[in-house]
Amino acid sequence: MPALYSHTTRASGITLTASIYNADHQNHITNGVPAQLDDYSSDLTEMRSTTDPGELSSESLATSLAGELARLRYAIKETKDVMDSGLTHWYETPTNNQFITAAGNNAFSGNNTFAEGLNSTDYLQNLGLVASVAANNLTIAVKGKDLADPSATNKVSVAFRNATLATGDYVVSEISAALSIIVDAGETLGLVNGVPGTIHVYLMYNAGTPVLAVSNKALFDEGVLHTSTILSATSDSDSVLYSTAAVTSSPIRLIGRIGITMGADVYDSAPTAITILPKDTSDQILANVDVAGASKAWIHMNGTGTVSIYDSFNIDSIVDLNVGNYTINIDTDFADTNFVCQPYVVDLLSSNHRAAQEVIASRAVGSVEIETGVWGDASTGHADVDMDNISVIFFGTQ
Repeated sequence: MPALYSHTTRASGITLTASIYNADHQNHITNGVPAQLDDYSSDLTEMRSTTDPGELSSESLATSLAGELARLRYAIKETKDVMDSGLTHWYETPTNNQFITAAGNNAFSGNNTFAEGLNSTDYLQNLGLVASVAANNLTIAVKGKDLADPSATNKVSVAFRNATLATGDYVVSEISAALSIIVDAGETLGLVNGVPGTIHVYLMYNAGTPVLAVSNKALFDEGVLHTSTILSATSDSDSVLYSTAAVTSSPIRLIGRIGITMGADVYDSAPTAITILPKDTSDQILANVDVAGASKAWIHMNGTGTVSIYDSFNIDSIVDLNVGNYTINIDTDFADTNFVCQPYVVDLLSSNHRAAQEVIASRAVGSVEIETGVWGDASTGHADVDMDNISVIFFGTQ
């Protein structure tokens, strides 16, 4: 039937008054709403019927409401086909959804979960970062793009490699609650007091639950699994991944970096820069690809007083052995002791412009011992001297 409402039948010979005429037409007007109009699903065949509306410049125009509905159904089916090409009818739910949600299931959930493209390992959605300093401690927090805490309606989504190394796909995890990490005073991460530094911010896929981790200058290979070290008063390496609780054999994802200058082993200055998902990954590419000509480690250090590191890459620590005598410990060991180690030193402490010298005293796969000194005249000869401008660069196979 054409409508879902009744119409009063008038008997033959009745006088058609204005009130009767108007009431009958008002009945049509009142019921001319979607809820009172008939369907286009009188049976299953009609419910499933669709019509291709055509393309630009080759449109197929509808000549009835039924035709309009059939064309809309076709458009719905086309949209769902992008998510699941195996559907038969326009009203079916996709069962092979390529827009992946946190649990890897086949339906959209919450907001902010729509990725920029299909099946992307770069999936990172609705992410914000906030870093703040209070009571000499640094707090880094994951936020939504609006810089509010993640929630069921403000989810942050991130992709990780599969936690099984032999499985070559990825998983997407959602953060729907507040998530932060506190780096306490004394936990220097290898930062040098008074020298601007960078803290890299990572997410670790801890058995399916994302947790935050931090490291100073180290950029880690996201194609392998990593184990973090618990933050403590001894967290002073610039090449270790630290977290609040230890995480073992976990996929990781670099999500940002914090520019900050540390005071006297305390966080007493606000961050100078916060970057989301750093775009300059050249350091990471060089670190993760075995390029024969690329430096595998380097250090610029101060060997006077309490020895310290100005800047470094893939260096774990330095040890002051004696006057002009130091051990440099490498974070990732070399394959053997045949690596190249090039030292360089400048004597900036003396106004006499003495000829400074640096030599390799001994080496192991994970460390070298160096000596620094000066040459005097023919009578004074060589003397070991602490230097404040020592550099060493390493090449080889790791």
